[in-house]
Amino acid sequence: MKHVIPRDYQPNDEVLARLAQCGVDREFALSLVLEFVIYWQERGDKTHSWSSKFVTHAMHEWRRYEIMLAQGRANIAMHVEWIPNKNVLWAIAEQKIPEAFALSVLPEFRIYWMDQGLVTNAWNSKFIGHVRYRWQTRSVNVPSHVNNKPTRQHSLVGDITDRSWAAEYTGGRKDGNR
Repeated sequence: MKHVIPRDYQPNDEVLARLAQCGVDREFALSLVLEFVIYWQERGDKTHSWSSKFVTHAMHEWRRYEIMLAQGRANIAMHVEWIPNKNVLWAIAEQKIPEAFALSVLPEFRIYWMDQGLVTNAWNSKFIGHVRYRWQTRSVNVPSHVNNKPTRQHSLVGDITDRSWAAEYTGGRKDGNR
């Protein structure tokens, strides 16, 4: 007898075992249940085998996920083993940024994004942007004693006592008195 999907539908162990035989990860399959139930409740369709429909749905979503993963398009969270693909390193080298430099900023990139918890399929693009930024700002972060250049153009006392900026507000007088 056909019936609408129950609100508390859950695939049974037999369904999960069948999906596992096809290579579908158990946690992945279980993550699909809520969306599956909501979709079929809203449609109001009736069937005699929600389990068959769920197997078909889970298989379809799993194949889609595998394709996206193989193409590097899957939305994933950053993890400690993530590495940019070879095209990224090529693009960085084309910008005259040494590969060694790019790889040296990889750990900080991973840590930052692991802390953020973002899930995306654009890690390679984000890494290129990070490397460009770090390359452009690398000399700014070098202490003055390393490159033997002073960090100030004026003396500290001169900067503190400078009132030239106030001339337009004081009628041209530099003393600030009216």
